[in-house]
Amino acid sequence: HKGSGSLAVSSMDKQKEYLIDTLFKLNAFDSECEAMVNHTFSLLSMSFKTLPREFFVSLYEKYGLIYFRQQIKVIYGDLFSEEEIRQIIAFWASPTGRKLASKSMTDKQKQAGTQWGSILQQTCLSQLEEAEKKS
Repeated sequence: HKGSGSLAVSSMDKQKEYLIDTLFKLNAFDSECEAMVNHTFSLLSMSFKTLPREFFVSLYEKYGLIYFRQQIKVIYGDLFSEEEIRQIIAFWASPTGRKLASKSMTDKQKQAGTQWGSILQQTCLSQLEEAEKKS
């Protein structure tokens, strides 16, 4: 049993699967996906501290990066024809696409996310302080 809700990649045309793999490399999806999956598993292990490490290793083997990437690959395969995927690849291979997928762009997005998270945290802390003053 590959997991409930698992989408089947096996029925996808091999050429289409190859094109999607190429797209994922060009648009930095692979590295973003890996970071997101690792972050999610980190949060899970912190949230469920009483579960043994071996459980999370097993969970990752079953539902980790490979599983998640395959699910997204199926979604792309269902939404886009081979020609559309080729057009998307052409964009990501263009100077504009490479700029969009660049480390500089990714770093700027991470910086914005960090600043956003800091604003949220400070707002929550201020709210807690105000509530403590009133009580």
